[in-house]
Amino acid sequence: MDRRGFIQRSGVAAAAGAAAGATALLNTASAATAQGSVAAAVSSVLAQGATGIAPGPIQRPLKLHVGSQRGASTAAAAQYLVRHGVTRWVPSPATSGGRGYWLPSDLYQVLDFASANGLTVEMVALPLLGSTNVNTERRPAIMLGQSPQRDQDIEDIQRCIAAMAEVGIPAFKYNMSILGVTRSASTPGRGNSTYSTFNASQLSPSAPTIAGVVTADQFWERINYFVQRVIPVCDQYKIQAACHPQDPGTPPGGYQGVLENVLSTPGGMGLFKFLSLYDSPYHGLNLCCGVLAEMLWDPQAEIYDIVRALARTKRLFNIHLRNIRGRRDNFQEVFADEGDVNEARIVQILAEEGYLYSIDPDHEPQSSDDSGQMQGFAHGFGYIEALIKSVDTFSPPYDTGPTARLQVVPPIIDKRTTAGFVTTVMQVPSGISGVTQVTLNGVASVSAQLSGNQTLISTFRRSDIVTVAVGSPASLVQTIYSSQGTLVASASVTVVK
Repeated sequence: MDRRGFIQRSGVAAAAGAAAGATALLNTASAATAQGSVAAAVSSVLAQGATGIAPGPIQRPLKLHVGSQRGASTAAAAQYLVRHGVTRWVPSPATSGGRGYWLPSDLYQVLDFASANGLTVEMVALPLLGSTNVNTERRPAIMLGQSPQRDQDIEDIQRCIAAMAEVGIPAFKYNMSILGVTRSASTPGRGNSTYSTFNASQLSPSAPTIAGVVTADQFWERINYFVQRVIPVCDQYKIQAACHPQDPGTPPGGYQGVLENVLSTPGGMGLFKFLSLYDSPYHGLNLCCGVLAEMLWDPQAEIYDIVRALARTKRLFNIHLRNIRGRRDNFQEVFADEGDVNEARIVQILAEEGYLYSIDPDHEPQSSDDSGQMQGFAHGFGYIEALIKSVDTFSPPYDTGPTARLQVVPPIIDKRTTAGFVTTVMQVPSGISGVTQVTLNGVASVSAQLSGNQTLISTFRRSDIVTVAVGSPASLVQTIYSSQGTLVASASVTVVK
């Protein structure tokens, strides 16, 4: 077997049709006028449909990585993640003092816990707008379209964004959900497991939620009302907002009064329309590839180029990688290795399109022998790690560069201020020169200086990931983790030629 060719490029016929549908949707009179990179990304994929997608070369070192949004309120829970190779984390910070928004101190508490346990906070979940049914949601006004309460909730989210900017957390995730996660009865799976299942024909008739009957136009109005008031604040503070699609798409005729889950329409067209509502690099998606497959009539043929078109917008800020068996209106959520979607191709596409962030397992099958789905998620973590390693190993151009050492001298000096800045002093190996950029989570440092004795001093917003680019075409990348504000003394790095 040709090992380097085992990850195949996707076919394009059905997916090009989906991209064409997205382009048509963006060109309708009801589409937002500021389409920006969304239309360009769809068009660039569609234009290559006749000859196949021609991705750019993979840039190494790969920046994408395994992550987790599992709760980890104890050191043991955090160590479970780290033990399975997960260091990037999406927590759900609590608010304090009866407030509906975070203070910087609430977020510092989470950052300090993560740092002490070897985790990096890459994104947080908002304290409202979860994947919940409005009948049980504590603060449903945004999705009910009820002013003035929704304006108060939006103001609280704006305060959360300001607090995130102050402490250096770069992104948040949220949902625009009325129905929550809808499922029919579970079905048996392998090894005494059970699969979360959706069969539209088996849904029991159900009265509308407290939202009443909601048309697609009404649903879009509520989403757009939120986007137009929140994303400008994200622009101001440079905070990424990642929306999760609705799970799943509604069956014909709707369900519980919702005529259509507009972010989960066939062909993924609702996702492109959502991105077109506001032209900003901070307005994006927490793309769940499982939900994307659930909204398609032929996931095996359609999903790959839809993922590529979305990735090409550079507005994917988190990926949920879960697999299904089936199609729209009738599917099971199964283990990653037995579903209809080739997840290796998904990771390959993300790498080719320069995706920078976490890939998280999600909705693992359950078993009475697996309390808390610990085994299921361990399988998911390892599977994603293996896919990333395989893509890195077997995809050209191949890495033959030498390795170097980067010593921290002395351990990091934490000079936290109310603005959340940290200064590092690092010793760069001899022979490395021309430091051109120091970035943190993709954001340039406030200042950086390489002295004659190869000492690099840089100041950046508080976080635990430092990337140092030196010269061109060489690059030097370091990932180190802090504990109580002190970095590990040394870390392995790679010089890529």
